[in-house]
Amino acid sequence: MVSPIEVVFFYYKMMDSQGQLIDSNNGKPIGIIQGRNQIFEPIEKALMAMEPGEKRKIAVPSKFAYGEHDPNLVARVPISEFKKNKKIGESVSMPVSGGFFRDMKIVAAKGGFYILDANHLLAGADFVFSIEVTRRRLAFTGEIESGAIQKKDFPKYALRSRGNMS
Repeated sequence: MVSPIEVVFFYYKMMDSQGQLIDSNNGKPIGIIQGRNQIFEPIEKALMAMEPGEKRKIAVPSKFAYGEHDPNLVARVPISEFKKNKKIGESVSMPVSGGFFRDMKIVAAKGGFYILDANHLLAGADFVFSIEVTRRRLAFTGEIESGAIQKKDFPKYALRSRGNMS
């Protein structure tokens, strides 16, 4: 038997491992469609087992969030390669193989080099989410096909996909 696909609406607060608030939905429930990878896997698994009104704290290790910090995404580039001086924290677009470009952040300047990092700003960090389910319902066919929650059905709910979590 195939399980029905549900839409789950919930409140959340995302905190780092020291308890500092990183993100929240500011008191407006957001919704996800089950099985669409719209939120970190441990959160989705918890949401699918929760009922409206239920609250939980969920640990999300970095490998399930923004990934581990990858030292292969850090590069040293001579400052002379840049036409003008850059500031620490500034983003630059750098050429990579295949004629493509990758956004990298300048994280340091040492010995005539900029240290550039293409990792996500939160890579390597573990998180704790406080979540509360407010509502759940079966997904409509159009939602299942498109991966987007129908706005006209729930205009008071904010909509968010995993891409907006960053």
